[in-house]
Amino acid sequence: AALSDAKALRARLAEVEAEKRDETAKLRREHDALARQRQQDADDAKRGASRAAEAHERACRELRNELDATRAELDSLKRSAARRSLDDNTTKQPAQTSVPPPAPAVVSPVSATTAAPTMPAAHRKPVPPPPP
Repeated sequence: AALSDAKALRARLAEVEAEKRDETAKLRREHDALARQRQQDADDAKRGASRAAEAHERACRELRNELDATRAELDSLKRSAARRSLDDNTTKQPAQTSVPPPAPAVVSPVSATTAAPTMPAAHRKPVPPPPP
């Protein structure tokens, strides 16, 4: 009886060890598949990030080029406006450079004798400011 129990135990032990090996192999395969999937996801994320970084760099480069073009256009417009202003100033100069002297003031003898003497500015009364 003890011999048959020992054989049965050994047979059961062999079955359990076989199940353990099968389960271990199954778990290892699942683990490897998950590790491969994780690595694939990480690689995809890196590629995605790399593509996004390249797109960002491309957009920045395009914006820099557009900014440079806008600056060049602005400089050109400034130069053109300065030339136009210089041209306008030189063509608008009067042909006569000297100013004619003012005509002498005509004082009628009647107004000179009847006019009240004027007070110097220092003795005049100050004009009050207008009401608010």
